Amino acid sequence: QFTRLARLLEDRKITIELHPEAREWLASKGYDPAYGARPLKRVIQKNVQDPLAELILAGDIHDGEKVVVGADENGLLISGRPVAGIIRQNTEACVDSVAIAPKNARKWIKKHELQAHTGYN
Repeated sequence: QFTRLARLLEDRKITIELHPEAREWLASKGYDPAYGARPLKRVIQKNVQDPLAELILAGDIHDGEKVVVGADENGLLISGRPVAGIIRQNTEACVDSVAIAPKNARKWIKKHELQAHTGYN
């Protein structure tokens, strides 16, 4: 799964390095006794790929950079930035965009943008 992500980043000449503590964090969150490692794909997408895309779109990560995925006691880090903070910033941006939407569209936009960016229903 991580190899696939690395190939996606090749076009932008961005390399990605996964530290052992991040690998352990992903393995613990992506394994379920009932489903095995199947949930791992979703965990990687939600906690690495999506936040990384947000950082690239925001201009915080540029073409040719090396991205280091690590972990500490609070969770994953992407190039030293806590993933939880990246996800929270994105959710706040979605809520801000809802505030300027027409009144009849606000509820639909809020529900669907928050689902898309947070993975919660």
